[in-house]
Amino acid sequence: MASFYIQERLNRLRVSIDSNKLELLNNYVTEVRKWSQVHNLTGTKSLEKLVDRLVLDSVLVGDHIDFLNNFSILDKISILDVGSGNGSPAVVWAIIKKNIHLRLIEKSRKKVAFLNHLIRNLGLNDQVEVLNHRIEDSSSYENLNLITCRAFMDIEAFLEITYSLASKDTHWLLMTTTKNSHELSNQFLEKRGIIRVSDMSGALAKLDNSYEKNFVNKKILLFKKAV
Repeated sequence: MASFYIQERLNRLRVSIDSNKLELLNNYVTEVRKWSQVHNLTGTKSLEKLVDRLVLDSVLVGDHIDFLNNFSILDKISILDVGSGNGSPAVVWAIIKKNIHLRLIEKSRKKVAFLNHLIRNLGLNDQVEVLNHRIEDSSSYENLNLITCRAFMDIEAFLEITYSLASKDTHWLLMTTTKNSHELSNQFLEKRGIIRVSDMSGALAKLDNSYEKNFVNKKILLFKKAV
């Protein structure tokens, strides 16, 4: 079962969750593996790689949600996840954090069917809703605190497309690669009126050596509007 491996890896990262959340994370990985036999949800069938890429990455990035919550003093954080696909990071966040509400935008009908099945199966209907359209076709969302994505390759294009959805209280949290992050220019951010809030790389004290090999080429970028 995935739960033993998930528990072991979380212990190494000094992350503690209760047995109910652990069971839900196990069910999440199980459903991804099962649906991946028919649909292309991930690039691997390895249980260990699925846990590392989908669960552990999302748990670590969740620290930024805690930062945002403490900084903004919010009762509930409203999150827009773009290109949700296999449910990471949004579904993992919904499992481990109860003070958030998530909208998942996914253009693929097959992946939308998977996400809706997953949300029902995990009992997350009160926290998560799935929207079947492209981000370019999105309308405005009231009280949106966070826009996130882990699938967009061009960071500047993503910030440009979602800029109109963000208010002065909205942050962007982007899961990308070190290479892609280097292609983001300070000139673009200055012109668009966007500032960097934090920049998290693989050099985290909480990471153990074995997991850091997986995380070292990834970047977590947090932005907000300058005004």
